[in-house]
Amino acid sequence: MMKRCNFGIFLILSSFLYPVTSWAQEMIPAQPRGGEWWARQFIDDEMLYPAGALKNSIEGTVVFSFIVTDQGVVKDLNQISKTDPILNTEAMRIFRMMIWQPAQYRGKAVESKVNFEIPFTIKHYKRACRERGYQTIDFPNIPLDTSGIVYQYKYADLPPSPLFESKEMNMQQFLAENFRYPEQALRTNISGVVRLNLIVEPHGHISNLMVVEHLGAGCTEEAIRLVRLIKWKPGIKDGFAVRVSINIPIKFGLSDDGNYKVTPALGGTTFQ
Repeated sequence: MMKRCNFGIFLILSSFLYPVTSWAQEMIPAQPRGGEWWARQFIDDEMLYPAGALKNSIEGTVVFSFIVTDQGVVKDLNQISKTDPILNTEAMRIFRMMIWQPAQYRGKAVESKVNFEIPFTIKHYKRACRERGYQTIDFPNIPLDTSGIVYQYKYADLPPSPLFESKEMNMQQFLAENFRYPEQALRTNISGVVRLNLIVEPHGHISNLMVVEHLGAGCTEEAIRLVRLIKWKPGIKDGFAVRVSINIPIKFGLSDDGNYKVTPALGGTTFQ
């Protein structure tokens, strides 16, 4: 499988010079929120290959160069390698949805320069469409906020909510029907909570998924798999569908009789 994202990352030196050997050992590069795995998956989930480019078999790779500040802010964004204009536009749309985590040097956030690729390959795109189950995105019949602002869950006039096929279905039932307790966790008697944070986009897809609290033995991976199955109704602010940050804690529980259960949250609070 073609590698979806490549990173060329260079530290911008400030008032002192980092020793080369120390830099290699102690530098953690800037990366998309959730890591490189999420970036590859997100591009596959989100890409809408322009119809004209598909029809005319246009492919290419768009390379962005930019600086990620120590606060995680992207600045000085440039496209240093471009392809067809319609592919450039789609690459920019995807890129602007991504949130970046700053580089770390000796445990301290530092400013760094990043090169980031978004490739367009028709064969890979068609395979990704088969895996994700759709080629187009159904946008809600309400105005979309295009500012890029991310609202906290509590500040949305109408927060995001899961969409299930049956009106009688709730989060607890959905998890119960789709949940698979990891075999390794069962064998080693692992239980606890996985906490995830993500953004529900104005069109209802999720992005920028990040693990806030990890649980081993395959539990974190299972929590991510479950959350990725959920379809969402976007949050509303001032009459517009907006980006909303949401926390989802999922509890993995084992009982004395060997049975298990999964619940959407602790303390009765499903989302935050």
